[in-house]
Amino acid sequence: MDSFFARNRLSAYLDHSLPRAEAIAVAEAVARDISLSADLLAMKQALNLLNDDGPKAAPPGFKARTMALIAKKPVSGSQVAWIQRRLARVPTEFVAVLGAGLIVLVAINHDKFGTQAASPAKNPTQAMADPPLEAPPKAQTPAPAPEPSGNSQAKAQAQPTATGPKPKRATVKPDSVPVYDPAKPLAYRILHGGDQVLYDIATLADQAGGRLVDVHGKLFIPHSLNEARSFRQLYLVTPLSTAATTHTALVGRSGMAPYTLDGPKPPLSADETVFLIEAQL
Repeated sequence: MDSFFARNRLSAYLDHSLPRAEAIAVAEAVARDISLSADLLAMKQALNLLNDDGPKAAPPGFKARTMALIAKKPVSGSQVAWIQRRLARVPTEFVAVLGAGLIVLVAINHDKFGTQAASPAKNPTQAMADPPLEAPPKAQTPAPAPEPSGNSQAKAQAQPTATGPKPKRATVKPDSVPVYDPAKPLAYRILHGGDQVLYDIATLADQAGGRLVDVHGKLFIPHSLNEARSFRQLYLVTPLSTAATTHTALVGRSGMAPYTLDGPKPPLSADETVFLIEAQL
């Protein structure tokens, strides 16, 4: 057995699920190939690490970032994927020759239409007969009369200065925050949250063991906000056990008191609750 087929059977070889003849062939290939032996050793070390330490929890936001990357990939059966597969088979030399031909055609057409569009030059007698064009006289704007010194100082004091302290973000007083009640879902507004605010909400959903969905219950994929898409409305579904802490975190992230959610809601199970979030760039 060559190294290619033996490398594809290393996992089954370690699990002792290969037939006896194939297991012996894989062992002989590992003994002959140094790189194959190194791959087998690396797989053994990885299995020992998993058996010793067990599964590890993913870092915060890992699920949201992974789903965002998957959403950017073209669907296997879509037209984009079909075009990418066809373009991958086109030789690079053919693309270069085709590009050079297009450049030559554009240059020829540009010279042709440029020659036709050029206006014929006037003869000397016609140029002398045409009177020169005179520029229209400029309108003279009267200078503003000087104001008395007393009025100038009063006007300067009345005008607001452009530079000044920026308005601070509003904070919610503890007594103005409504007490969380699972029977009364709440809605939160996050204004001026930045272009990564949806990823922050996705991280909060991961920490609470919940999920982000739309009004129909379909999984919501976070993305960056920009001027074209500066506002999104989404729902955060969490278990009842983490709803109170999620409510406190959303109030702190929003900086505003929430209001009662009276509109439509996504489908929920018996041990879940929902929060409506309106995020703006």
